[in-house]
Amino acid sequence: MKKLVVLSLFTAFALGVYATDETTKLADENRISYVTKKQFESEFKDAKDVVWSVSSVTQKASFVLNDRKMSAFYDLSGKYLGTIQYAKFNDMPYKALREVSESYKGFSPVAVLQIADRPANAETNDTGAYIVAMTNGGKEVYLQVSYDGYVSLYKKRLTL
Repeated sequence: MKKLVVLSLFTAFALGVYATDETTKLADENRISYVTKKQFESEFKDAKDVVWSVSSVTQKASFVLNDRKMSAFYDLSGKYLGTIQYAKFNDMPYKALREVSESYKGFSPVAVLQIADRPANAETNDTGAYIVAMTNGGKEVYLQVSYDGYVSLYKKRLTL
């Protein structure tokens, strides 16, 4: 269950749309805990273009590292939850590309995220797995793709 909650948080916040005006960025930056900032600065020394956002359950740093767009997540007390990197559809294993193309004909990928890192004490080791958002008209599906290419439906919804 905890795995599902953490994956839900990653999906919701990584794929979500956030306000990008300077006032909102500054307000969120001021709400980040000292512990979280120091932990982030230590772990991601070479990060560029860091933008912080805060929700009711997480603190998120979006940044660029080694030319890859990434986001690191922390709970409100500063505990590290994991890091995702934004990926391309073709970055996934061939097995997954074939299965998704066959099983979800007519759907187009909207966003692809790869779980880049989890803390050593995480309940699940899904590092390397992908989360794929796809649409087909008024339908959205979210797929979870394991690092070795197995595909499972994570969430489905209709949009109006």
